Amino acid sequence: MNAIEIKNLSKSYGNIQALNGIDLEVPEGSIYGLIGPNGCGKTTLIKTLVGTLKPDTGEIKVLGVNPLAGRWKIRKHIGYMPQSPAIYDDLSARDV
Repeated sequence: MNAIEIKNLSKSYGNIQALNGIDLEVPEGSIYGLIGPNGCGKTTLIKTLVGTLKPDTGEIKVLGVNPLAGRWKIRKHIGYMPQSPAIYDDLSARDV
């Protein structure tokens, strides 16, 4: 099984194309790193993987689950710390 499966993922912010047709498979048990200059789409990709950002097109599965539909199921198995400390937008004070 793949830990991450991405097919034809795209995301734009107005006229800026942050992700353009990304395809990626990360086998379970593998370690991958995202490197690149500021503004190349690393944060956008991570936000789509953890379910905090809806892509314009494409399909994503993390541990076999769509991050938007099953974000709480996925979040039990992964950790995400953004550059600027923040809590998930959909997390209430009671959930903290």
